[in-house]
Amino acid sequence: MEEKYKEFLLTHPILEGIGEKGIDDISSIASFLHLKKGDILFKEGSQGEDLYIIVEGKAEVLKGKENVKIAELAKGAIVGEISFLLKSGRTATLIAKTDCIFFRIDGKLLEEKISQGERPYVEFLFSLSRILAERLNKMNKEVFDLVKKEIIDKDELNLLKEKFKEGFIF
Repeated sequence: MEEKYKEFLLTHPILEGIGEKGIDDISSIASFLHLKKGDILFKEGSQGEDLYIIVEGKAEVLKGKENVKIAELAKGAIVGEISFLLKSGRTATLIAKTDCIFFRIDGKLLEEKISQGERPYVEFLFSLSRILAERLNKMNKEVFDLVKKEIIDKDELNLLKEKFKEGFIF
């Protein structure tokens, strides 16, 4: 692995605590994927269980039949984690906005290593859980702010709570 990529991975929040040996272990089930501007990493609804970290470049997240842009992601972003964890189709389409390099972690092998209790892979899963909990907490705060600003009324909030009952912490 190129040294500049190793340094990046050693400082990434999902990998920073596992050390150089752990990075080497995770790298044994990973590869680097290069996409050109406009290339599609995956489409909404498609099957897949690999996880990706953007190492270089920017990507757009598109949702729905209309391909509505819901996010622009850059270096360090993690994608594919929902399909990995839920064993479901991809929840959005991801397209390279610029030339990109992704660190692709093989989902099947990752799950196998986690189930065997191998330390760096279990630590990776804990780090992923923390990152997802932080995202959920941020989203809950954003929804609360929208309610406070009366952008979403209380009836709409109650409907959201019913739809996503387990996801709300307030």
